[in-house]
Amino acid sequence: MKLSPLAKRAQRHERNKSQLDLNLVSLIDIFIILIFFLMFNATGVEVLPNSRAVKLPESTTDKSPKETVVVLVSGEEILVEGR
Repeated sequence: MKLSPLAKRAQRHERNKSQLDLNLVSLIDIFIILIFFLMFNATGVEVLPNSRAVKLPESTTDKSPKETVVVLVSGEEILVEGR
């Protein structure tokens, strides 16, 4: 017997409804292992002391950068300085 489109849809809906069961036990196990892994690795972090006496170098310049030729290569064209 040939089913109508509405009957086929109802049959698929019933079949897919039963496949929504998730195995949460394995997901919970994975999350517990992940939490323990992160906890054990987070405790071994060594914090370096921050000394205010250390002066960081400063960068200054009097010269401006020189201009260079800009070349742009794409799949269709090659542009030099926008031309």
